[in-house]
Amino acid sequence: MADVKAWLRGAYVAANHGLERLEEARHRDEPAGAPILFIIGAPRTGSTLLIQLLIQAFELSWLSNLHHRAFGYPGLIERLLGPWRPVPRSFESRYGTTRGLWGPSEAPRYWRRFFPAEPDYVTAAHVTPERVAALRG
Repeated sequence: MADVKAWLRGAYVAANHGLERLEEARHRDEPAGAPILFIIGAPRTGSTLLIQLLIQAFELSWLSNLHHRAFGYPGLIERLLGPWRPVPRSFESRYGTTRGLWGPSEAPRYWRRFFPAEPDYVTAAHVTPERVAALRG
């Protein structure tokens, strides 16, 4: 059973990385279609509540728990499911984690595409022109 779980986990990660390369190639030279808003805050400062309020008040797109799980292809999720995405009506969270597929998420698996897992901060050495271009795409 452990072998099957390990194989499934490996297949999941490989599929996400493969789709990540396809998505990056598709959007490499494409500028963002709308302004981008980053909400950055230390733990327990209200950043999750802020994004929940903004999502309910304005027509926004956001990284959700689904984007976190399918970290390799967020653009595809937006194109296919974004128009029908329900706006979460709950202001609940537990240490920044929300419920439901469409609940707002920090989506750390997605951000690992651009920033290393360790160390948990970014130095000037991490900000290469290639990474900046990938992030903008």
